[in-house]
Amino acid sequence: MPRQRQFDEEQLLEQAMITFWSTSFEQTSIRDIASDTGVQAQSLYNTFGNKENLYLKALAHYVNMAGNEIERIISVPSDPWQQLSSLLTLNWSVVTYPKGCMVVNAIGEQHQATSDEEAVYNSLFNHLIEAFKQVLSQLTPQLNTQQSVSQLAEMLLVVHNGLQVDLANGGQERRIETTVNTTLKLLKREE
Repeated sequence: MPRQRQFDEEQLLEQAMITFWSTSFEQTSIRDIASDTGVQAQSLYNTFGNKENLYLKALAHYVNMAGNEIERIISVPSDPWQQLSSLLTLNWSVVTYPKGCMVVNAIGEQHQATSDEEAVYNSLFNHLIEAFKQVLSQLTPQLNTQQSVSQLAEMLLVVHNGLQVDLANGGQERRIETTVNTTLKLLKREE
């Protein structure tokens, strides 16, 4: 009879996510995850098979969490310009999280992502693009551009990703705020 797990998988994935996010896939060992979670390395191997599978699950956990934050931002009735600002930074209110975006950090650290990793990355990016499109479509009469909502949404994703790199590298809050405000100002028609 197999032994039952002695840990909560969601809590473990949360901590593994934080560990991978803060130290990177390459720099994190199963021993590090075991130490940070209090779960024995053998139990991690028994549950996930290897570090790559655990990482993929932790990355998917992050994308799910980010997706929930995206949905929260666009579902709360507020000024669409403020929603765009919030989507650009996705600045987590939980102070225990590392800075920046785990997905953007992961892309920057790895030379060749697996197809499974790319699928996880793209699910977040596609979700963000759809959220940008949803908010931008509310602003169409106020936009100062001939570009389509889809083109603008893709541009905003690139701005978002750049901001996340800056945040991860200790970017100054003032510079990030200036970048967000300038981006939105370039989109907004003068009244």
